[in-house]
Amino acid sequence: MNDAVIVDKGLVRWRSRRGMKELDLFFIMFVDHAYDALTPEEKITYSNLLNEEDQDLWRWLLKLDQPDFQYDYLINEIQKVYVLHQSL
Repeated sequence: MNDAVIVDKGLVRWRSRRGMKELDLFFIMFVDHAYDALTPEEKITYSNLLNEEDQDLWRWLLKLDQPDFQYDYLINEIQKVYVLHQSL
């Protein structure tokens, strides 16, 4: 699945479900509100991001660790979408 854009948004949403409810909130909100606006390259990077371990994703989203360079932009975008939509 790496290096290929997932066309089916339902599959992207399903892959965005994680083992932690807190991560689900970040990723599902991002897919619902921002995924469609990503470029094909960013969609590939998002798909690759989903292959990372939950504990790494969590630490990146909480800014406890610096994400790998290729994920830095998306992690920031996921954080922005969460902040913007969490109270809606």
